[in-house]
Amino acid sequence: MGDNVTLGLAFFAGFLSFVSPCVLPLIPAYISYLTGRAAQQSSLDTAGAGAGVVTMSGGIGGAAAVKVKPARLVVVMHGVFFVLGFTVVFVVFGIITGAGTLALRRFGLDIRDAMRVIGGILVIFFGLHILGLTGWALRHLLTGVKWEALGGVGTGIYKSLEWLQTALYGDTRRQMNPHSPYGYLGSALMGVFFAAGWSPCLGPILGAILSIAANASLNGDSGGSVGQAAYLLTAYSLGLGVPFLLAAFALDRMRGLMRSLQKRMHTIEIVSGVFLIIIGVMLLTNTLFYISQAGGGLADFSYNLESCATGVFEGDVPLGDLGTCLQLGINYKEINGQVGTAPSVQATPVPDNASANTGNAGINVMPTGQPNAANLAVGLSTGQLAPDFTVKLVTGEEVSLSSLRGRVVLLNFWATWCAPCIKEMPDFQKLADGYSRDQFVVLAVNYREDSDTISKFATKNNLTFDLALDLKGEISRQFQVSSYPVSYVIGRDGVILGVQIGAFKPNGLDTLKGWIEG
Repeated sequence: MGDNVTLGLAFFAGFLSFVSPCVLPLIPAYISYLTGRAAQQSSLDTAGAGAGVVTMSGGIGGAAAVKVKPARLVVVMHGVFFVLGFTVVFVVFGIITGAGTLALRRFGLDIRDAMRVIGGILVIFFGLHILGLTGWALRHLLTGVKWEALGGVGTGIYKSLEWLQTALYGDTRRQMNPHSPYGYLGSALMGVFFAAGWSPCLGPILGAILSIAANASLNGDSGGSVGQAAYLLTAYSLGLGVPFLLAAFALDRMRGLMRSLQKRMHTIEIVSGVFLIIIGVMLLTNTLFYISQAGGGLADFSYNLESCATGVFEGDVPLGDLGTCLQLGINYKEINGQVGTAPSVQATPVPDNASANTGNAGINVMPTGQPNAANLAVGLSTGQLAPDFTVKLVTGEEVSLSSLRGRVVLLNFWATWCAPCIKEMPDFQKLADGYSRDQFVVLAVNYREDSDTISKFATKNNLTFDLALDLKGEISRQFQVSSYPVSYVIGRDGVILGVQIGAFKPNGLDTLKGWIEG
């Protein structure tokens, strides 16, 4: 499933992804932001009711009165621009990540990290703005400091602060006109910055879309396939945006209720502002993923919902089997047919004409005829030497990638809140059980979760292969992982044989078995 993705299927899968724990970090940030917007707009509507005039503090000691008609659907429009903001980032970074063309990161520059840091600062600033603290601080800085005593530097600082105050509070026409792009641009930027700090789970459809982009890069196709991936990613993210827009519409309809709660409006603004500051700090410190952990219980349900619903959409799952599929997963037929039987591992040889493509297996494989490993450059593409690293396992031992030479290594990047990651763990365990450690090793590197969390997960799921700690996310950054799961298959000589974006499909595992026994 997912090899032949259509625009409709991508949109549908995006819509279903809203219930995924991976989307959780976006929801409270979005609701807090829009609640602050709705509260501010309700205050303006109430102040302008009857007379149609809104009075708002302008420059130092000044005020500006502007005639404003009550705005309709203004919160919805802010929601639209928020969705457009994260759609642009999601599509752009999805393409360049899937295509493996992160040139700037190879020079030590990480645009996504820079955007996340800038976004964290701006979200904190917006939270302070909703609380009214920025206005208070600017007034005191402008009136309480003798900037002229500092000469030209002081004059420059004063003019900068004055410009900032005018931009935030003085130009009331731009601030309060719902048809102005001034405020909407801010909402779009919020969407951009939140998306930069978001690590999506790669479900079956999203994984297939990113594989299209990766396949295009490996085959030197910079046109059609990359364009197709861009269209599909846009459809997916717009589908994901539908529930966000419904939430914006609901908040907009609640503005009437907010106007009736004017005595509590300040409390609403305080709660929204404080929560935005907390979200901004999490964005700034790259800890937004902790919110995803709170939704870990949704992991199985969300993955089964996407897999089974898209299976019905494609005709692979009969509608009458939907309930069973939701309960057991997309492989429900195999599970029902294998009750009481022991799993077996069967090798499938790699074809002699294997080329750098995803094919039916969904895994990007290394072309034949590669030069000797000693002459290869270190990199992240198939046919290159995998970068070495040393990592601590949950058992307390340390292991380096280079120490595993002489055996095939499945290097997997995962998290306990990532539903597709969880779904493929039993398959990894079957492989680990089916081969000796001298032949094959699974090294699953967890993203920034503590040893206790991972140990409990391993015990619950009967996992005995190597589970590694990446508490600072350094190894994930080294391998340019920004969404989960992603796996690298590394040969006995340390050369990357294949890269899997998203969870393995059964035929992708067959290719892996062929490498192990090859």
